[in-house]
Amino acid sequence: MDIVGAFFLLLFLLVLTVSNVLFIKNLKKNNITQLKYKLIFFIISIISFVATIFTYYIFNTYILIGLFEIQMINSTYKARFLAIFAIGVLNSVANFLLLRFCLKMIYLKEQRRKNEIELIGTE
Repeated sequence: MDIVGAFFLLLFLLVLTVSNVLFIKNLKKNNITQLKYKLIFFIISIISFVATIFTYYIFNTYILIGLFEIQMINSTYKARFLAIFAIGVLNSVANFLLLRFCLKMIYLKEQRRKNEIELIGTE
């Protein structure tokens, strides 16, 4: 593994760690401490990373090489860093959008559960 691979691994771990820490912090803020939500979001984060790499591969294969005939096989460090930076930005945006969506769904689910319990108790 060269310096670009190390940078890619560092970027992946950083995005994964930051998004999961923010998710856990927001769960604690809403007084929700279930382990299943944490595990589900961790798995979703990894799946979004794989989906981002797959999207980049499709973009590189069919658009850059197929349409514009640009090949990055024997490219310089600058081009490789640019590709990894694009993957990192797409992955971080995807993780933070998933974070907001998951927190909203969990919060609505927990609110609905609390309202049902309160309604049954008041009858």
